[in-house]
Amino acid sequence: MTTWPGRRALSFAVCLVMIALPLSLDGLDFRAYGGYPAVGFAVALLVYAERHGLWWALTAETAVITVALSRTYDLSPLLALVGSASLTLPAYVVWRFLTCNGTVIFEMDSILGERRFFVATALGAAVCAAIGGSLSLMEVSAGDALLTTLMAFVSALAAQLSVLPILSDGSRSAAGNKAERILQWVMLLGVSVVVFWPQGPLTMLFVILTVLGWGANRGSPRSSHLQVMLVSVVAYALTFTGHGPLAGTPAGMPISANPILLYLFIMSCAYLAIPISASISRQQLASAESTRSASTMERLLESARQTLIITTDPYGRITRVNRGAELILGYGSEELLGQSPAVLHPEEEIARHARRMGLPEDDFAQVALAMAASGERWDWEIVTRAGPRYLSLSVTPIDGDEGSVVGYVAVGDDTTERHAAHESMRAALEHEHASVKRLREVDRVKQELVSNVSHELRTPITSIHGYAELLADGAIGRLTGDQLEVVARIDRNSQRLIRLVEDLLTLSKLESGALVLHRSPTDLGELVREVGLLLEEQLRAGELDLRLHVPDVPVTLRADAHELERVLVNLVGNSIKFTPGGGSIDVTLSAGPESAVITVSDTGLGIAVDEQEQLFGRFFRASSAIDNAIQGTGLGLSIAHAIVTAHGGTISVESEPGAGTTMRVCLPLEDDEVADEPLFRH
Repeated sequence: MTTWPGRRALSFAVCLVMIALPLSLDGLDFRAYGGYPAVGFAVALLVYAERHGLWWALTAETAVITVALSRTYDLSPLLALVGSASLTLPAYVVWRFLTCNGTVIFEMDSILGERRFFVATALGAAVCAAIGGSLSLMEVSAGDALLTTLMAFVSALAAQLSVLPILSDGSRSAAGNKAERILQWVMLLGVSVVVFWPQGPLTMLFVILTVLGWGANRGSPRSSHLQVMLVSVVAYALTFTGHGPLAGTPAGMPISANPILLYLFIMSCAYLAIPISASISRQQLASAESTRSASTMERLLESARQTLIITTDPYGRITRVNRGAELILGYGSEELLGQSPAVLHPEEEIARHARRMGLPEDDFAQVALAMAASGERWDWEIVTRAGPRYLSLSVTPIDGDEGSVVGYVAVGDDTTERHAAHESMRAALEHEHASVKRLREVDRVKQELVSNVSHELRTPITSIHGYAELLADGAIGRLTGDQLEVVARIDRNSQRLIRLVEDLLTLSKLESGALVLHRSPTDLGELVREVGLLLEEQLRAGELDLRLHVPDVPVTLRADAHELERVLVNLVGNSIKFTPGGGSIDVTLSAGPESAVITVSDTGLGIAVDEQEQLFGRFFRASSAIDNAIQGTGLGLSIAHAIVTAHGGTISVESEPGAGTTMRVCLPLEDDEVADEPLFRH
C-alpha cells in the first residue's frame, strides 16, 4: 500500500491517537470493552509505516500503549510494557502475514486475497487471545481466564474486521446512482440510531444487516467498508453508554459475557458486507473481462477478411458467420443462419470424405464429427454463389461446463488458387512422366539400333580394310603411284570407320552394362610410355613434341589396362588433333599415398569456358573443333569419363581459348583385390 508522504504522516498520527484513546477511557474493563478497536488501528499503523518504517512504528505503538495502560489502569511500567505486547505482537503477526516482498497487499477483489485477509485477522485475534488469556491466569480463576481469552479473541477480530478493510484499494465503482447511494447512507444512519438508542429486542439488529447488504451490493467497496466502520462505532458508543439491545444482559448469560454479543454483531456486519462487496467486485471484473474478450473476439472475427469462420450449435446448425465467410461464399449471414453446413458442400464431396473415413456416404454429421476428433485440416470443395471453390478446413469443438460441447467452430482458408496450381502441376507431372517413358523407349530403340548397325558395319568395314592392305602390299598386282595413293586413302578412312564402330559398340556396352572391367596389376608408367609409342606416327605427322614425365619407380594399381589405354589414347589423341604444328604435349604421372594422377597438357586451341561442362557428354563437339573442321565423333571423352568413373576415379578439364588444355585423371590406389565388374550396374 502506497500513500503520499504528508498523508502517510497524518494517517500515522491518527492511528496512534486511535490506539491510545480507547485505552485511556476511565471506567472500562480492559478485558471487556476496554481496548476496542485498538488492535485494528495497531495493524493499520504498521501498514502505513510500510517496511522501512516498521520498527519505528512498533516502537511508537509500544510507547503509546505502555503509557496509556500505566496511566489508566495504574499498572507498573513493566506490567504496562508486557500488556502492550497483547496489541503490538498480534499487529505484527497480521502485518507479516499480509506482507509480500515488503508490501502489504489487500486484494479483496480476488478470492485468494479475501481468504488471506480473513485468515490473517483470525490469526492475529488468536495471538491476542493467547497473550490475554495467559496474563489473566495470574490474577483470576481458570474459568474467568477462559472467558477473558474468548473476549480477547472476539474483540481483536471485530476490531480488525471493522478497521482494516478501509485500507484496501477497491477497484470497483458504485453500481447505484448518486441518489440511491445518498438514500442508503441516510437510511443506514437512521436505522442505526433507531436500533441502538432504545433498548429494543435483539431481532432489530437484522434491520441494520439488511441495509448494510444493500450498501455492499450497490455501493463501492470503500463506501461499504466505511459503513461497517460507522455501524461498529455507533453500536460500540451507544452500547457503552447503556443504549440499544446489546446494553442489557440476555437471560442465561453472565454479565461479564455481555460485550461478546457486541463484538459478534460487529463481526456479523463485517462478514456480511466484505464478502458481498468482494463478490460484486469479482463479478464486475469478470463481466468487464468477458465483455472485453467478446469485443476482442468480435473484432478478430470481423477483421479476418481472408478466413472463413462459421460457428454452429451442438446440433450442427449455423449460429454465426463472419465477414470473411460472407466474402468467400458470396452469401449473407442471414441466408445461412440456422442451416447445416452440409448445404455448402456438393454431395459427391461429402461422399468422398465419408468413404475415406469408412462412414456412410450421406451422413455429413458423422464426417464433421470425425474432422473435429482428428484435429486435422481437410481440403473441401464448397459451393459459393460464384461457383465452386476449395477450402482448407478445420473443425474444433467448443467446450462448455463440465466437459460438455456447446457448439463447433469451423475455420477455413481459401485454397482455390493453390488447388488449381496443384492440378496444373499434377497434369504437368503426368505429361512429363509420359514424355520420360517415351524418351526411354526412344533411347532403348536407339541403343538397339546403334548396337545392331555397329555389328553389321564391322564385318564389311573390316573386309574393306583388309582388301586395301592386300592392294597396298601388291599381293594382287603391282600398283602405280597414283593407285597406291588412292588405296592409302581407302585404308585411312576404313580405319576411321573401324574406330567409330568400336566407339559405338563400346558406348552401347557402357549404357547396357555389358562392358566388364578385367582388373589386373597395371603399371601406369609403362602404360603411358606405350601410348607414346602407339601415337608416335601421328605426333610426327603433326610436327608435335610429346614429353613424358614418368617416375622411375612403378606406379601400380589393379585396373583394366586395355580400357585405361583407351582413355590415354583418347586424351593424347585429342591434344594431337587440337594442337597446331610446332606445339607440344606433356604427359605427367605422379603418385601420392592414396591416388595416382595422370595429367595431359597441350598448347593447343583450348576450349571455351561455357562449353567445358558439356565436354564429357555424348556426341558433344566443341565449337573450336567445328570452326577448324577437326574430325571426330564426340564420343571419345564420354567413353573416357565412363571408364575412369568405373575405376573409382575422376576426370577434369582446365582450359582457356588459345592457351591450351589440361586434362587430369585421378585414380585411387587400392591394395585389396577387386573383382571384375561391369562399368555400370542396373
